[in-house]
This record gives sequence, structure tokens and C-alpha cells, in this order.
Amino acid sequence: MRKFDVKVVMTYAVWAAAVAVCGLTRGAEIFGTKFDLDSGASHVQGICCSDEAVYFSQDKFLYKCDWAGNLVRKVAAVNHTGDLCWSEGRLYASICLRKPEPGGERGFIIVYDGDLNEVRRSKPFMRPADGIVRLGDVLYVGLGSNTPDPPKPHRKNFFAKFDLKTLEMIGEMKSVDYGFETRFGVQDIATDGKNLLFMFYGVGDGPWTAIVDTDFNLIRPVHGFTACNGLDPLP
Repeated sequence: MRKFDVKVVMTYAVWAAAVAVCGLTRGAEIFGTKFDLDSGASHVQGICCSDEAVYFSQDKFLYKCDWAGNLVRKVAAVNHTGDLCWSEGRLYASICLRKPEPGGERGFIIVYDGDLNEVRRSKPFMRPADGIVRLGDVLYVGLGSNTPDPPKPHRKNFFAKFDLKTLEMIGEMKSVDYGFETRFGVQDIATDGKNLLFMFYGVGDGPWTAIVDTDFNLIRPVHGFTACNGLDPLP
């Protein structure tokens, strides 16, 4: 995928809408599910794809579909399972526990194989995880908002790097203000192989999206584009 440009991202990306899954390329729909989502869960949380399949999370379920939109497998997932990324035969899921115990762990990372069998999970940590992507040997993960009241508009959010093999945090979390108001933490992270694309639940007319480097420094905000319920470059 080429360096991030809004038109390029919209051309070469598959993303999940708030209440349905759809994929767009060159202005035409190429992917839509041929089955209903589970009525016992909320909206789609994240999406990613391999050459053979499209994977997406719906709060407390994970789905695998073929590119014709047929359901291959559906499994129960930790509530709630958020953003996903696919890399070299593994599916990486960010977990933001829906009802954590007071003072208890709030999130972790789960690794699945291509058939949605759990392979391993990280140690739980005290932050909610949402927004995840692999670049090189590093997982870049969103760790929620830097506020005790995340639904309210705020500007600072936490991010961290994790070792791809050990799932251990690399260094310290970083709290970043990208200069615009958000709600909750980052919802989806994608990459062009060089930089990262962070997508938020924004406020007002936005921006809702930021292009950042691998040290979480802002390169520029993006106006007029959001895919905060899932985005992944087409294989």
C-alpha cells in the first residue's frame, strides 16, 4: 500500500460500518455479508483481511467469511473484542473488558489462528486495549483515554508498543494529544508499512483521524475521513 493519502486509503481499504460490514474499492462495493449479524451484540468493532478471508469482531463474537460474503466460522469472543489485525497466519485482537472488576485488569491481547482458534494471550494489564496493528516485529496498540470519563470529549489518549513474539510491552505507555477532541481511546489502527493511521470517535466535524509515526508523534490530522469501526488494506 502506498503512503497514506485519503483517496488512496478509501480506494484500497476494507472497512466496517457501524451496523454492517461492507468493503469498497474503486468506488464499487466488493464485499457484503450474506448472513445477519448477531442480534445479541452491538455494532462491528474491527475488521481485517487475508488473501482467503475477511475477519471481523462484533463486540462478543468473531466472524470469518470468505470473499463472497459466506460465513465460514463464528465463535464467541471476550466481551468486548475490539480492533483486529492479520499478519502471517495469525489474527491479533485487542480486548477492552466490558465490565472489569473495580481496580482490576481492563484489557489484554489475544492471538488466534486463521480458523479462530485461540493460540495465546498476553498477560492482562490495567488499561483497556482497542486499536491494534502490526508493523515489523511490533504491535502498536491503543490503551484507552487519559481521563476517568472517556465518553466525554477529551484530547489525550494512551498508546504503547508490544513485542510481537512475547506480547510484552516495549518501554512505557505514551500519552498523546493530537490537537483535536476525541471520545474513548483510539478505535482502529492501520498502517501503510511506514506510518500509522489512528481513527477515533471524534467530536463535531473532526478531524477524527491522525497520521502518526511509529513513536506516536503526529504527522498530520486527516479531515473528511474516518473508519473508526475497522479498516484494513486489501491484500
